[in-house]
Amino acid sequence: MWEIVTKVQIGKLQMLDNFAEQIRDIGITTVDFSEKDAMEIFNLPLHHRDLFDRGLLAQARRLQLRLLTSDILLGSYSGLVDVLLMS
Repeated sequence: MWEIVTKVQIGKLQMLDNFAEQIRDIGITTVDFSEKDAMEIFNLPLHHRDLFDRGLLAQARRLQLRLLTSDILLGSYSGLVDVLLMS
């Protein structure tokens, strides 16, 4: 949610007023970013330097989740990431 709100504020993304409610309604669960997630960043190689993406990667790694993205650069973290090619 942090990255989504930031992208809305800088004009890179549009979001409906009830976005958080819609996310919950379709069954997506959000996970709070913790101190443990921040510390997990130390265990990631520097393939990608974006603060938000590295946080998401660290969290996915710590919680044994997969990160779904269209960012090809994140594909370097092949054990954590599934890249969707958008056409």
